[in-house]
Amino acid sequence: MVVHDDAYFGLFYDDEVMKESLFSFTVNLDENILAVKLDGATKEQYVWGLRVGFITFASAAGKQGGHLRRAGEKTMGAIRGAFPTAAPLSDAGAQGAESKEFAARRRKNTR
Repeated sequence: MVVHDDAYFGLFYDDEVMKESLFSFTVNLDENILAVKLDGATKEQYVWGLRVGFITFASAAGKQGGHLRRAGEKTMGAIRGAFPTAAPLSDAGAQGAESKEFAARRRKNTR
């Protein structure tokens, strides 16, 4: 298992850095590798204090290896056990950050 934390992906401070996540390179390294990407909408949208996250699993073996399904099932069980209800404020903030107005303001304020 190789875990990538992509929560800050998209916040580039130098024109010379890679513009692609290492996750995409890891996926096809070997059929026995389970690549996991952890990502959060809130940091890129400048909303600290709220947490909205995403977990992506991928493998060169695809669905044939079975570890994608097992990893997904274990993750869903852990999330349901730890967080019995969704966080409406975080969800609303992440949805609002997808608006056209926010995207225009963000483009204007970042390079």
